[in-house]
Amino acid sequence: MQMIGLNIDTKEIEYYRLSDVNYVNLVRFKKNADLSPVYHTSYGSFTPLLTLSDLGRGLRPHGFEFIDRSHLINRRRVKVKKRDLNVLIIQFVDLSIITVSPRGRIK
Repeated sequence: MQMIGLNIDTKEIEYYRLSDVNYVNLVRFKKNADLSPVYHTSYGSFTPLLTLSDLGRGLRPHGFEFIDRSHLINRRRVKVKKRDLNVLIIQFVDLSIITVSPRGRIK
């Protein structure tokens, strides 16, 4: 299985294969942060994409984009976008819906 993660040495987002992982350990990157898994391979060590910002960078080539400060959407799965009373409503192909207020929208 191919995975995507942040290379902890280069700070680049890269793909690596789960079958290439030698071992996994938990690391606390900041003093009061939760423990995060680090996947160690012979060609680098990787941590999962934990922030929305990192996810945006990693998933952009796959059709994802920020619609506001808290939503990253897959453009390929959007069925309908419409405005209703100054709120953006996005419906996906599986008929799930999210609403985006004008305050959070990215210009």
